[in-house]
Amino acid sequence: MNPGLYADLTKPTADFIKKDFAETFKLDTTFKGKYGSIVAITDIKDSGVVASVQPKADFTKYLGKISNGSFTVDTNGVKKGEFTIENIVPGLKAIANGDSKQNFSTEFQYKKDKIAFTLFGHNNKSFNTSLAFYINPTFAVGVQAEGNAKNTLKNVNATITIRPRPDVFISIVDRFMDKQILLSTLYTATPKLSFASDVTVDLKASDKAPSFNVGTQYKIDSTSLLKAKVNNNRKVNISYIHNTSNNTKFVLGWNINTNNFKQGNTFGATVNLTL
Repeated sequence: MNPGLYADLTKPTADFIKKDFAETFKLDTTFKGKYGSIVAITDIKDSGVVASVQPKADFTKYLGKISNGSFTVDTNGVKKGEFTIENIVPGLKAIANGDSKQNFSTEFQYKKDKIAFTLFGHNNKSFNTSLAFYINPTFAVGVQAEGNAKNTLKNVNATITIRPRPDVFISIVDRFMDKQILLSTLYTATPKLSFASDVTVDLKASDKAPSFNVGTQYKIDSTSLLKAKVNNNRKVNISYIHNTSNNTKFVLGWNINTNNFKQGNTFGATVNLTL
């Protein structure tokens, strides 16, 4: 079994805590066609409306390998391009990116058996590399390093994940340079009810209380569920998610600042459509 990329090691809990909480009004529509797709997103925020369009073309039949290219432009004037090709050799994937701000990068991802390796290079001569290793069904480990053109390490992180039982997932992240420890847990109590939490301890500020998120999810039926979470700043997010089909999802959110209940209430909604 492959552990996935280093960034995926903590994904089960991170997705549980962060995903499907609507804080703005957003419409995300994907139009699928014979030669690719077009993704159109409109996001209404307090600061204004941001819209983007992303055509994506499939080049697999022309290159003989799974590959695609996309171009994104938004109302802020930012333009981005990306090209991906998989299985250059078995297990190796390459991703090239560029944008209108003259940022260019290339990433190589290699996944084979129990190992996942990444190498990311930027035109400002910074780099990011990581290695993840699947030990057994209970343990997986990973390490990540980030540096710059002066051969100076900016960040070094290490992660261990533990799954002592099928219903329990634990991850521990040591951010060496930032001197922070992040502990996260995910517990599936029943087929309908789950809980998750994460705690970040800043070792540089021992007098500072840890930051945390605590969340829960309840599956109402096969198409809908309720989610809620609270953090150390006493911000509460409540979300209702409903999937009408494989192509449509609605998310309704209520966001509450319990420190200022009268003025700290906001609502949001997200609609995901695939046509």
